[in-house]
Amino acid sequence: MMAERSKNMLAGLNTSQGGSRVKADLGNQSKWGMADLQQFKQLLLQYQTDLASLAAHREKERQALREIQSNMLKGGILSICQLTKHLLDTLYSWYTTRRGRKIQQGQG
Repeated sequence: MMAERSKNMLAGLNTSQGGSRVKADLGNQSKWGMADLQQFKQLLLQYQTDLASLAAHREKERQALREIQSNMLKGGILSICQLTKHLLDTLYSWYTTRRGRKIQQGQG
């Protein structure tokens, strides 16, 4: 019984699973068996340039993302600096106005 099951299992592994041989089927395990290994390899080689192109594109996208993040950080820091300067100017103006009033009132 166990020998028969093993024999059937081995036969299944060595049988082509058929199905279409298109890019969309590369990730579909039901379309590929051990007997299809050579065809699978040939299909992968056909799309090797696509994979290299995608890898290069991914690297460009990562670089663009790093630039965007850097610009956002710089923009955020610049905004914080501008806000801080505005607050300090406002505080200084308030202080000098208040101090000026005290001096005019003879409290200074």
